Amino acid sequence: MRAQVDWLDLIERLSIPWADRHGLSLRWFDRWESVLDDALAHLPQSEQCPHELLRQLMNNPTQAAKRTALITEQDRPVAVLGLRRRKMFWEPVWGGGVCERFQMAALPGYLLPALARTASNIWVFSRDRPASSESLRSLKALPRFGIALTDGYEQHWKTSSHWNTVKSARRRTVGFGFDIDPPGAAEWTITNWARKWSAHEAESDILVAARYYQSVGRYHSFVLRDGGARVAGATYIVIGSELLAQWNFFDNAYRRNGVQTRLDELVFAWASEAGLSTMDLGASYEDDSYKRHWAPNVGQSWLYNIAPLHLHVVRTGLKTVRRAIGRVSVSPRSA
Repeated sequence: MRAQVDWLDLIERLSIPWADRHGLSLRWFDRWESVLDDALAHLPQSEQCPHELLRQLMNNPTQAAKRTALITEQDRPVAVLGLRRRKMFWEPVWGGGVCERFQMAALPGYLLPALARTASNIWVFSRDRPASSESLRSLKALPRFGIALTDGYEQHWKTSSHWNTVKSARRRTVGFGFDIDPPGAAEWTITNWARKWSAHEAESDILVAARYYQSVGRYHSFVLRDGGARVAGATYIVIGSELLAQWNFFDNAYRRNGVQTRLDELVFAWASEAGLSTMDLGASYEDDSYKRHWAPNVGQSWLYNIAPLHLHVVRTGLKTVRRAIGRVSVSPRSA
C-alpha cells in the first residue's frame, strides 16, 4: 500500500498542463516553515479553526503522511491547506473528526479554486455546500441533527419513542457516578473510540485538537462511572453558545445498562444548566441514525470530492479493477 501511495504522490506533484489553475500558484511543503506563518497572517481564521491549531496539527507527527499547500495569486496568499493522507486520497487535517465545523484558511471565494489548484484527490466534509467547480467529482448531502436546549428537548425524546430507552437507562444505572472534565477523560475516551473503530490514522491529531481546545476552555469531557471504573465517556467542543458532539465510547460489558444513553442524557442536562443554547449532534451517513432519537434533522452537511480529471480516471479505473477481482474471488469456479 505504501508503494501505491508514493506512486500517487508522484502523479499529484507533476505539473499537469490541463489541471485547473484559476490563475493561482502552488507551493508544497512537507514540513511547516515560517513562510506559512507569514501567509496565515493574511488569511481569516475562525473560533473553531484557529491558525495556531492548524500549526500544531501539521507539526504533529503521525503514521499518515501530511503536507501543506500554499496557494497564492500574484504573490498574495489566498489559502493555506493542511492535508493528511487517507489511503488513496487526501483530507483537510481538520477532517477525520477534529472538528465537524472546520473552515480552511482561505480568502472568501478561493477555497474550491485553491483545492482544485493542488491537482490532488481530496475529500472534504463540511457544513457548507460547495459551489460548482470543474473539479467537483462527487457531492453527497448528509442529514445533520440538533436541538435547542430551551425548547423542552425531552419532548422530542417522547415523540421519537426514545423516552422509554432514557427511562430504562436511568433505572439500570442507579448509583453510577457522573464526572465533568476529570483528568485524562478526553484521552481515555478518544483512545478507546479509536481502538474500537480502528480509526488510528486520525487519533493522534484528534488528541492534539482536544488538548488545544482544553487549553482555551472550550473542550469538555464527561464520564459515567460504576464505582471507580469508567464505563462510558463523551467529548464535546463549545462553539459560541452551542455544544458540538465529538467522540464517545462505552464499555460493551455495560451495554445492557444503557450507559451511553444515560451519559448522553446527563450531558444534555449539564449543557442546559450551563446556559448553552443548542446541542449539535453533527451529521450522520444514515438517515435512520441513532442521533434522530435525540434531536431532529435540522439541515445538511456535505461530503464532496475535488480531483483533477487524470486522478479521477485513475481512481475510477482502480475501483473497477477491484470490483472485477472481487467478483472473480467469490465465484463458484474459484472456490
